[in-house]
Amino acid sequence: MHPTARAIVPHYLLLLFATFFFLLRSPSPAAAAGDVTLLLDRLKPALQGATPNAQLATWNASTPLCLWRGLRWSTPAGQPLRCDTAAARANLSLAGDATLLLSSIRLPAAALAGRLPPELGVFPSLESIYLAANSLSGAIPLELGNAPALSELDLAGNALSGTLPPSIWNLCDRLAELRLHGNALTGAIPAPAGPNDTCDRLHLLDLGANRFSGSFPAFLTGFRGLQRLDLGGNHLSGDIPESVAAMRGLQMLNLSYNNFSGQLPPGFAGSSFTAESFLGNSPALCGPPLQQPCVSRSGLSSGSVAGMVIGLMAGAVVVAS
Repeated sequence: MHPTARAIVPHYLLLLFATFFFLLRSPSPAAAAGDVTLLLDRLKPALQGATPNAQLATWNASTPLCLWRGLRWSTPAGQPLRCDTAAARANLSLAGDATLLLSSIRLPAAALAGRLPPELGVFPSLESIYLAANSLSGAIPLELGNAPALSELDLAGNALSGTLPPSIWNLCDRLAELRLHGNALTGAIPAPAGPNDTCDRLHLLDLGANRFSGSFPAFLTGFRGLQRLDLGGNHLSGDIPESVAAMRGLQMLNLSYNNFSGQLPPGFAGSSFTAESFLGNSPALCGPPLQQPCVSRSGLSSGSVAGMVIGLMAGAVVVAS
């Protein structure tokens, strides 16, 4: 090899390694951008879809930030951005402040016809997302489970499809409400990655009116803070575990219009849950509070079998006497 070439090769390799190291250390464009920029570049086009949206039209640099529809902001110190003064509502410079943090998106019934972008999981202070009753389609992005501060998520009444990503349970340490009612989600309801995840803060879980299949997700009975559980209107099947009746804090339960079968756990007898919680399942679902008695293999109900046993015991006592 020519001496000059030998000298060039090491310098070329050093330049290559330096470039590779720089790329590793450099933050991604999403992470490097401020929340305002990320909202305009990624969220707005994704949520509105192909047709411009009247609500999102306010999200532009020529409109004061306090007038951007459906959004709340906070300062780096965690204080809410005050928009209750005329000066704040007329301040155009706030849109250029890269330190402001998005804390809430609230746009229900806003005619959104796009999709959920993965960048929703990037905003460091985003605590609540309310996008119910829109026409959002596509899958729930895996990255949403990485949202650092998300505690309330309402995506009910859209056209979301695909499976529920298991990463959604990554939010367990802070998630209080999860509403996905009335979409087109399919497959089994996935369990959390951690076997001891109890989602203590989660008090409302609504997965009703989707297309979930498989057996009852027994891991839900370990969610100790759960007060309201709606799994109605899906394609779930099999037995309802006894541990469901043992959920102490549960105040509302809807398992109707699935394909559950077998005898209801005895714990439901005399509980606050009525037959409405279990209507529309397989005819083989039986036991209180349903009026359908459970029938043994002999064709007799459990009450009849119990009566026969008692009668036989009483007869045996008489004969022995």
